Amino acid sequence: MRITWLSRVKPGSVLAQSILDAKGRVLLAAGMELSDSLMRRLQNRGIRSVYIVDPLCDDVRPDEVVSETTRRTLIEVAYENLNQLSQEMRTSSALRQRGLGQEVRKVVNRLLGEIGAHRGMAVPLSAVYDYDAELYHHSVNVTILSIAIGVQMRLTSRQLSDLGVSALLHDVGKLMIPTAVLNKPSKLTSMEYELVKTHTTHGFRLLSGRLDVPSHAAVVAYEHHERLNGEGYPRGIREEQHLYSRIVAVSDVYEALTANRVYRSGYLPHHALEFILGGSAAGFDHAVVESFIKCVALYPIGATVRLQTGEMGVVAATHPEQPQRPVIRILRDQQGRDLKEPYELDMCENLQAEIIECEI
Repeated sequence: MRITWLSRVKPGSVLAQSILDAKGRVLLAAGMELSDSLMRRLQNRGIRSVYIVDPLCDDVRPDEVVSETTRRTLIEVAYENLNQLSQEMRTSSALRQRGLGQEVRKVVNRLLGEIGAHRGMAVPLSAVYDYDAELYHHSVNVTILSIAIGVQMRLTSRQLSDLGVSALLHDVGKLMIPTAVLNKPSKLTSMEYELVKTHTTHGFRLLSGRLDVPSHAAVVAYEHHERLNGEGYPRGIREEQHLYSRIVAVSDVYEALTANRVYRSGYLPHHALEFILGGSAAGFDHAVVESFIKCVALYPIGATVRLQTGEMGVVAATHPEQPQRPVIRILRDQQGRDLKEPYELDMCENLQAEIIECEI
């Protein structure tokens, strides 16, 4: 299979991976043949890329560090719990629903087991979803990456569980921000930006004092936009953030940069990594960044890429020690012609090769 821009998909192509909605339900199932009308509907929902079946890449399968079942359960739990928490806030309910935190922890521990079983494997953050599902998929991706970083940093099982719950709930305060502002396709005004920044304090208020979530969850919701150089928000504190907040901060920025948004396409993974590295000296925790580099799959298997030569292919394999230089199965030549006999180019051996476009 391979992932490619929806605009480049030909009618009759077959979907290779299901598309999920905000509740983790299947919006469009794998095996569905894509027609013009169906692709227009996907475009109208803000979906820019899809996984499709390609006979030349039958043996190319993304590494399943996290099973599809667990990912879907995480999205469902994120949707139900985040909305329940925000509903309590809106209604000023004194009767908080018990068991929310336990439900979150249960699925986070399941995720922890899967990532622990694949220790040493790079974690791909591939997911196809519409804009209505953005918050929930973002929260799940940040959770997956945060736990992977925590495993790399050798946190205890209890710490990893607390970290995972905190990461899944870190953006709950965004449900208190008008959707029109969050999904605005143009640049935010200064007033709108200040409004968006209040999601950290909303999240803190939503999670504070709950006996069913770790106390660190409220702290992470409050601090995940703080930076070690004092240039973050809401307080602009220096080097006082909790370790979990420092981990989620890196995961949050990387996921946000590489994901497609209503107002822009996602950044190339290595450009997002350069941003993280550039900020590690002043804004991000150096130890967290070092662990992040070792556990994230910059170019997920199945991603369609274009080289500086004009050649196009699919990521067929990755090198754990050099994730930025994968093995590419070349499908089109420099003139854009389909190859009858694709071949593989190992970027670790061909040091001149450079990826200039990545479809994820």
